[in-house]
Amino acid sequence: MFLKGLTILLLLILSNSSFSKNNSELASLYAQDQAARELASAKQIFPSASEERKRRFNVFEIIANGELGTATDYIRALIVLQHTNLTYDSNEKLISTSSENHLLAFQLAKRAHQLGHEQGLHFLVWTYNYFAVGVGCDAEKYGFDLVEGNIVARDSETTINQRIEACGWFDPIPTYTQLDVLAK
Repeated sequence: MFLKGLTILLLLILSNSSFSKNNSELASLYAQDQAARELASAKQIFPSASEERKRRFNVFEIIANGELGTATDYIRALIVLQHTNLTYDSNEKLISTSSENHLLAFQLAKRAHQLGHEQGLHFLVWTYNYFAVGVGCDAEKYGFDLVEGNIVARDSETTINQRIEACGWFDPIPTYTQLDVLAK
């Protein structure tokens, strides 16, 4: 009886996401994404919008199926989602074609941080700033930085209300307080 109980406990522990293996399909999508970035950087050969979209759709499916198991999975998923296509708005400013991808990437970064990923806070700030840019906000004024392990506003004079008014942010976009809590 004791051995059976111990076996069940061990199976429960091993099924916990912090003990899971990285998702191999997601690892492949991430590798493809990074190869496309390297090619674009080295040879100015950019991936097609349909290639990028297909990768993101596959990541959405993995997320929807609950197949993110490790902090690394969350980081890989958010990086692929961050590579959402851009377009110009009526003021000739680059904006995201889907800023919600950046919002989801932020939530994935938060989860990676909660699972103990050493770069979790870095990605939390990075995705927040990409969201700001994606909705047409000035990331220098409304964004954040990671300074010695602490999340700090780039412009300490900007209030939360100014941030909401300028960028249209609302819950669940984090406020200073929410970001500060996440950093601790």
